[in-house]
Parts: sequence; structure tokens; C-alpha cells
Amino acid sequence: MRYLALFLVFLWIVGGAAAQDIPLEERISTPDRRYSVGVPAGWEAEVSTRAGAAAEVRLFTQGNDSLWASMRFFDANQFRTIPAELDFALKAQILLGLYNVPPEESGLQDSRSLTENGRPVYEAFLILERGTAVFTRVEGYGTQDAAAIALFAPADALEQWIPTARAILASVGIRGVIDPPAVDADVLPSRAIYPPENAPVSFAYPIGSIVVTYPADDVVFMADIHNGIDALHNIPDPQTGLTHYDSGEFTLRVIVMDDPTAETVVDFLENRRRELNMDVYTIGTLETFMSGARDAARSTTATAARDGSFTAVALAPGRYVLLSASCAPGELDRYADAIALTAESIRLRG
Repeated sequence: MRYLALFLVFLWIVGGAAAQDIPLEERISTPDRRYSVGVPAGWEAEVSTRAGAAAEVRLFTQGNDSLWASMRFFDANQFRTIPAELDFALKAQILLGLYNVPPEESGLQDSRSLTENGRPVYEAFLILERGTAVFTRVEGYGTQDAAAIALFAPADALEQWIPTARAILASVGIRGVIDPPAVDADVLPSRAIYPPENAPVSFAYPIGSIVVTYPADDVVFMADIHNGIDALHNIPDPQTGLTHYDSGEFTLRVIVMDDPTAETVVDFLENRRRELNMDVYTIGTLETFMSGARDAARSTTATAARDGSFTAVALAPGRYVLLSASCAPGELDRYADAIALTAESIRLRG
């Protein structure tokens, strides 16, 4: 164990440059857009509601419960309770919950404090029960902001993931404090994470969109994602009853529904298509696919005033989500990625 700790110290010293070689394919933001962070290739992220930090983002890899990271942001509210005269290492230990905890109880094996890019940094290596190891790093920004990452992994695999942890922390953006590094906008659109705490699901949506939720009497949950003010103001024409979309306007309605009559996602989508007025709607062929690891189905829907689509995803037995897209005629393809990413990001809560 002592050799492992010393070896990790060596990795800390030489591994800083490796962070810039880790590809970060997208950037997500907290709902208030104050904090943002890059997400590595093959990883997913969601905002947590845990107390003790200004915000927390959980990053994880699909199908690997033993490998995940917690990205936490601290602001003046957290620092207000910490004596200003303490050095950064002690402040970081307090924020991490390590201060004044015996090493044998905290699992602390090694730590160091340094300065990088003009910012104070604290790093620590811990061994927890059942062979889980943790690499944690805290960076300070000015006197009242800090960000920390804690990477959890099997002890024998932790060292290979330390560069990834460094890269994630290096990608941090805090509005008004530190600008985030540039991320290739052509790879994946930037996302923010919905919802408030009482919503039954969470999902990602493009930054800059307007999200409006509605009371849901006969469904579990319903929200509209509008890509701008103009799309938000779309209402049915009083003469035709059709909602017209101009070029560039897009809305994605997210509806979580229980349908005990539907044994499969195909059954569910067929039930929704039967509810449409065939004198008004033109419906395309139904196709099945996988949305992440979940069964999904979709078909186009169109009226004389707009184009659209239905995308259905199975969330749990008898529970499904329907994503109903609306846009200007001929423009559905330009929103295909946004629909797919939102569908894949949906998570049941609780």
C-alpha cells in the first residue's frame, strides 16, 4: 500500500500534462448556468441535489458502477464558515470532509498541496472499504470559489483514470470567475440539466433553450423545451386549429406516461399514434431502435403547418416517455441530434 501511495505521488507530479490529451466530447451546465464542466468521451453526467456544495455533477461510465466521479463546486456560502487564516490545504480538507478525521477513519493514504497556473491546489489519495480507491483534487479560484473532483475506482485501476479526473477539473467554467476552455461545438451540442427536485425525471437539453412545465392530470410529467422566445409563443391558429412554425423554430415536448396496456414501446407508440386525428396528421412508418441501452421507437408526424416526430422510450415496465417534436416544414433533420440526445439523457429519479 505504501508503494502504491508513493507511485501515485509520482503520477501526480508527471501526470499534469496528460490531462490535455483526454477528449472531452461535450459540456454540461447547471440549471442556473453558473457552473459548467466537460464530459469525457464515453461518460455521462447528471446534476445531483446533494447538500454541502453550491452544485454537484455526477459523472459515470455506462455499465460500470465501480467507476464514477463527483464534481463539486463551492462558493462564498461554503467558505463563509471556514476561518480565512487557514491555508488552502486545510480549507480543502474541510470542504472534502477530511478535516480533523483520523487517517485510519478517512482512508487517507497520501496528500499534497501545490500551486498550478497561479491557483492553489490540494490533492489526496484515499483507500475506502471493499478495495475502492479515491483520487480527489481541489482547485481554488480567487478567495470565494473552488471546484473539486473525487474519482472513485477499484484500487488497482485508479492510476489509469487520474488523467481523466485532471482533465475534467481543468475544463471547469464558473460564470463571472473563470471562463471554460473551448469545446468543439460540432461534436455534441452543449447541454444544461433539468429539473427541479420534485420532478420524476431528469434530462439534458441544449443551453439557451426555454423549458416550461405543465400540470399533468393524466400523465406523470410534461414539459416543453423551446429553442427560443419565438418558438415559445407558438399557439394554434384560431381558424385552422393548427400550430404554425416558422423557419428556425423548434419545440420538443417531453411527456412521461404510464400505459399498463402497452407491453412494449411499440405498443405504447401505436397507442399514441391512434390518438391523432388522421384528417389532420400525416404519419410516417414506425421504426424501432435503441436509445442508449433502452428500447425505443419513432415515426414522423406532420400537418399542413408544421413537421414533427414522435419518439418513444421505455423507462420501466408500464412507464414510457414520449418526445413530441415540432418544427417548420422541411426542417426536422436539423433537430435529429437534439431529439436523440434528450431521449438518451432521460433518467427516472427516486
